[in-house]
Amino acid sequence: MTLLPPNKTALEARLAETLADATALPVNHHSLWNPATCPLNILPWLAWAVGVVEWSAEWPEQQQRAVVAAALERRRRLGNVTSTQEAIENLGLPGLLFSEWFSYGGNPATYRIINTVPGREMDQSQYDQIINTLHRNSRLSAWPHLVGWSPISRGILSSAQATTHLNTVTLYPEDSP
Repeated sequence: MTLLPPNKTALEARLAETLADATALPVNHHSLWNPATCPLNILPWLAWAVGVVEWSAEWPEQQQRAVVAAALERRRRLGNVTSTQEAIENLGLPGLLFSEWFSYGGNPATYRIINTVPGREMDQSQYDQIINTLHRNSRLSAWPHLVGWSPISRGILSSAQATTHLNTVTLYPEDSP
């Protein structure tokens, strides 16, 4: 059966037949829109469709499915503390503590994130991922007061400062003559 008019061209008739065959393919749409049953190769598209902001192909399948499943609920609560905490937890970096200004005595409308796992190191891409996640998920009226990493660290902190006015100053390391 076709909805084309009687004066259809041969090309239009062949296109209608081709499209009818293509659209007759059995597709279980309910499984495609369910993060638990969606095929893994289609899961990134489902994530995009439901508004997942942070996504990584490097994540294990279980984490990807959990992020998609939580996306709709988190989008409804976008901007509150709980949604920001969940977004940080979904990064796969356990031990990050998110707190707002009133819980630690900071300036109003600020928040902080502190690592609670001693000795864990962070590279620039992880730091950027945390900052981007915060900007996308926290309230627009709030800004980070502190993003701290490895509160328990070992090492020597050294600093030098020199102020001169038209003089030449040479600085040597401590063990040099």
